[in-house]
Amino acid sequence: MKRIALFVSVCLLVLAAWAEEDFSRWNRVMTDSATPTTMWDMSSSPKGIVSKKLNLLVPVSELQQAAFEYEISAQPYDPKRKCHVTTKEYHWADLLLKVNGHVVFCGPAGPHILKGTHRFVFPVEYLKEGENLLQLSWAPLKPEQQGKCIYGYIYVACDAPEDAKGIKSRRELMEKMPELRRLRLLIR
Repeated sequence: MKRIALFVSVCLLVLAAWAEEDFSRWNRVMTDSATPTTMWDMSSSPKGIVSKKLNLLVPVSELQQAAFEYEISAQPYDPKRKCHVTTKEYHWADLLLKVNGHVVFCGPAGPHILKGTHRFVFPVEYLKEGENLLQLSWAPLKPEQQGKCIYGYIYVACDAPEDAKGIKSRRELMEKMPELRRLRLLIR
């Protein structure tokens, strides 16, 4: 019995080391040396698109994988019930993620808009060398969703350069830096 427990423990340690190494192989693409701040952007309708343009300096042919990453800085807010929602089983509209116009994800938002970091792997072919556009928003309601699903407020954390530390409000940050660093592109 002790040998089995030892074998399982060693396997778990090896798996944990592999998983950590695998995560560290992702390279975050930014147009600056961004650091996370408490600033945020918000989407509350299909027109409220959170976006980021990122410059890719390597040929797409050299990439193995790509991922769309974003951080939700607060639990989503239901404007009808006037409360923050902490459960993924909720009647939200669908979440829509795009890279250069290609749909990366369009589906139930619940698990993907709770506070925390979220990542979606997508085909490398969606990228191009040079400027790439990442977008996060709500999908328009389908006829069968009318009256059953709502658009809530999704609070997406912004990454801002070091010189943004003196900025005290989201409005001031948006005025000074209209091209906020909100969404991330990961490659390897």
